[in-house]
Amino acid sequence: MQDGDGALCVANVGHVLTQHSLWLQHLPRVQPFYAVKCNNDPMMIRILDILGCNFDCASKGEIESVMKLGVTADRIIYANPCKTASHIQHAASRGVRLMTFDNEQELCKVKKLYPSGHLLLRIAVSDPTALCPLNLKFGCDPVEEAPLLLKLAALMELRVFGISFHVGSGCRNASAYAEGIAHARRLRDYGLFLGHPMNILDLGGGYPGHQDPNYVSFEEIASVINSNLEEHFPADAGVRIIAEPGRFYAERAFTLYCTVIARTSVPASRITKNGFAISHLFFGRDGARFHIDNIILSLQEKQGKSYWSSVWGPTCDSLDLVVPCAKMSELEEGDLLVFENMGAYTLAASSEFNGFKRLVRFTMRPLWSSIIIL
Repeated sequence: MQDGDGALCVANVGHVLTQHSLWLQHLPRVQPFYAVKCNNDPMMIRILDILGCNFDCASKGEIESVMKLGVTADRIIYANPCKTASHIQHAASRGVRLMTFDNEQELCKVKKLYPSGHLLLRIAVSDPTALCPLNLKFGCDPVEEAPLLLKLAALMELRVFGISFHVGSGCRNASAYAEGIAHARRLRDYGLFLGHPMNILDLGGGYPGHQDPNYVSFEEIASVINSNLEEHFPADAGVRIIAEPGRFYAERAFTLYCTVIARTSVPASRITKNGFAISHLFFGRDGARFHIDNIILSLQEKQGKSYWSSVWGPTCDSLDLVVPCAKMSELEEGDLLVFENMGAYTLAASSEFNGFKRLVRFTMRPLWSSIIIL
C-alpha cells in the first residue's frame, strides 16, 4: 500500500473464536448454520468447519464452495425459498436434503425435481427496524398462508420437517424472535396433525456482530430466545433448534485499510446542505461497491480543526459514497484510513466495477496457525 494504490482487509480469527464461544455460552441448544452469503472467504469457512459449525447456503455455488472444503451434505441447509431449478437438481445430486420454501410454486418445483427433500416452511416474521428487513421478499403469512401450504404439501406427499423464519439482518427488536417462535409452535402442532415430521425449528439470522447502542445486544436476543424456547419448544420436545448467523461471526473479524488517493475543498453546503464554510471531499482506495456503515478512523490521529467531510470510493459511480457527511480532521493524499467491523456483506458483495480489483485479505498468522492445528 506504499504507493497508495492498494486496499486490504486484515482478518483476526481470534474474533471468530470469541464469537463462537459466546454462541455456545448463551444459545447452547441452538446449532449454528453459518450464512455463507455474509462472507464466503475460504478462511472463514475453514475456521467455522473446524469449530463444528454447519452452513446455510443459498445457491449451487455456495453449496460447492463449502463442500469442496470437506463439509458434508448433512451439515448444509439450502436456505433459499425461491430456488433455480438446476440448483435444486444440483442439491439433490450432492445429497443436500434440507431446504426452505414459502409458496405453492416452489412446492410444485420440489415435487418434480426433488420429492425426497426435507422441507422447512419459511414464514414472515420481521423486525421492521432491522438494518435489512427481509419480509418484502421472503416468507409466507404465518396465519393465512402457512396452514394452507402445510396442507398442500401433505396432499402432494411432500414432507415438511419444520418451520423457518428470519427477523432481518441487523435486528433492533428482540421481541421479533418471540413472535416467530410462537407462530412456529402453533404451525408445528398443525403440521403434526397433518402427518409431517415437524422436528426442526430454524431461528434464522439477525444476530449482531459487535456491540452497538443502536442495536439490541446478542445477550438480550439470546435471553428472549431461550425463554420462549422453554415455553414453546422445551428440551424434551424432540425438536432440533438451528439458526443462520452470519454477521454475528464475520463482522468484527475483518478490518479494512485504505489510503486517501485524492482530495478537494468544496463549500460546506455541498455536503451539509446548510451553511457556507469550507468542507472537504476525500477519495479512498476502496468504495461503496459493498456496504460501509462503520466509524472511520485515521491512523495518523491528526490534530487541529475538523471539517464537514465526505469520503468517496475511487470509481466513476456517483453512488460510490462511503461516508456521506462527518466531522473529520483535514486529511492529505496518502493518509491511511481504517474501517472496523468490516466482515459482514463486504467482501462477498464487492465487485470489480471500473476495473478496480477486489480487496486483498490477510490473516494474522499466529492465530491462524493455532486454528490449523486444532
